[in-house]
Amino acid sequence: MFRCDDTARLLAFFLADPVRFRHLLHDLDSPCPAWDEAMGCVDYVSREGGFIMRDAQPAEERVEREYYVDSLEEISLVAQVRGRHVRVEGCMTEEQASRFVAWCRGRGIEAIETWSETVHDRLSAAGLSPWKLGGGEYTTSGPQFQGKIEHLVRRLTAGDEGIWRAFVERNASDPMVNARPGGQAAVRDFVFMCKGLPVDYYAAIEEGEIAGVAGVNPMTRTVDEIGMLFVEPRHRRKGYARSLMTAATQDILSRGRLPVYAAGGNPSERPDLHAMLTGLGYRLVVCARQTRLAGCTPS
Repeated sequence: MFRCDDTARLLAFFLADPVRFRHLLHDLDSPCPAWDEAMGCVDYVSREGGFIMRDAQPAEERVEREYYVDSLEEISLVAQVRGRHVRVEGCMTEEQASRFVAWCRGRGIEAIETWSETVHDRLSAAGLSPWKLGGGEYTTSGPQFQGKIEHLVRRLTAGDEGIWRAFVERNASDPMVNARPGGQAAVRDFVFMCKGLPVDYYAAIEEGEIAGVAGVNPMTRTVDEIGMLFVEPRHRRKGYARSLMTAATQDILSRGRLPVYAAGGNPSERPDLHAMLTGLGYRLVVCARQTRLAGCTPS
């Protein structure tokens, strides 16, 4: 593998599959540096029964990202190295798989991740196992999408802080909402929206209270990610998640962008969620896979 610092060539490779490679595209060409900066220093503290974002928290030092390719002339395989973690994508032959494993061991890599079924199969044949199956990645397009809003759903503003705080306090014990240090998406996205960052925060309203929320974050220059979807336990199985996904997706498509939903679990773990998404016209793009390399020592 050869070190590659040619951002334009790397971007061209990743743009061939802008949904699957959206995080890699984001790392190389972020559409909103202010959002990245906020993500790097987000922290929450309890105060007067609510939650705030600290404005002056030093951002943690980011792990440097290095990129390696199989050929500097014609790229077909890319590895992004972050500390002792590597994500590898592209086309991989059986011979490349063995060499790649040896290269990882020589660098002291501890974890290998890929969203490519071919790469996963080649590395499995080279002896790497077991693999952990991650969450599913879904997308749709205008002609495919078949959603319908069946509840009152609207985008919240800073003026809705009262009903939002009541929603957070009712669900404070839920891991999706509990605003411990590091923050959870249901709290983070509302705070970011109030700070003027390009985050859309949707709420399903039932009798003047929030029954569920969804957040949309900027990911690349062509892709918006529905990064959070949460419905209160007492309101589940009533179609609120479907209405929230529909509202968020319709707005993303109206802007001429691609919507992506990153499910917190693969289809076998969350069949109901998979059925809802495919019923809306979303299709499963890929599931992330990760394996570990034990006993690695850098050369």
